[in-house]
Amino acid sequence: MEGKLRALEGRLLTALEELGNATAPALLEGHAVPTLETELESIRERLEVDVDRVQKQLSNLEILCSSSCSSPQKPPSPIQQDSAAPSTNEAKEQYVKEVMDMQDDRLNSLNVTLQNILRGLKDQQEQTEGNYPIEGELRILKFNVRSVNHTLRGLQDSLGTVVHQVGQTNSSWHEREARLAQQIKGVVQLVGHQASMLGSGERRLTRLKGELQEMKRTASPGGPGLPEHSYGGQERGN
Repeated sequence: MEGKLRALEGRLLTALEELGNATAPALLEGHAVPTLETELESIRERLEVDVDRVQKQLSNLEILCSSSCSSPQKPPSPIQQDSAAPSTNEAKEQYVKEVMDMQDDRLNSLNVTLQNILRGLKDQQEQTEGNYPIEGELRILKFNVRSVNHTLRGLQDSLGTVVHQVGQTNSSWHEREARLAQQIKGVVQLVGHQASMLGSGERRLTRLKGELQEMKRTASPGGPGLPEHSYGGQERGN
């Protein structure tokens, strides 16, 4: 019985190790078959339940055997030895036999379950070997996607640099436009000032012309208020 349990435990550990090795890469790649994963998870849960039951029943069996074999007993009287001992021993033997039969059934069930797991692992391994080209193409596709993402990040950085330079250029153009507008405003003000000065000069020139015309009329021969010799003297003076 103990040898069977050890052999079963070894096979169970081997199956679980193969199960972990077979499912881990597929889970990492994200390409595991959902149906097989569900079946393996169900088998694993059933195995855990069966192992727990077997362990509990083995513990009960050990307690029963230890209590029946190692507990001190008073030497029975000849009458008790003839009547009670055979019935008690037969009951214990019957119980132990039933427990052993139940454990044997459990071991057979575990054996069948392990065979199913090993068969499923073999099928999954064959399917995985058949899917290697697809996985290789997926890896190449992932690498290409990473390269494209890297290129896009580079383009995004370059675009950000260009946008920053354009912003600086726009700000410098705005500054130049502001300075040019200020200079134009100064020129307009200067021209307006010169125009006002020219207008004042024109008005003064017009006034001087009027005064000169008035003086000419006054200085003409026979003009009022000036004697005739004055005109002659003025001509000589001229």
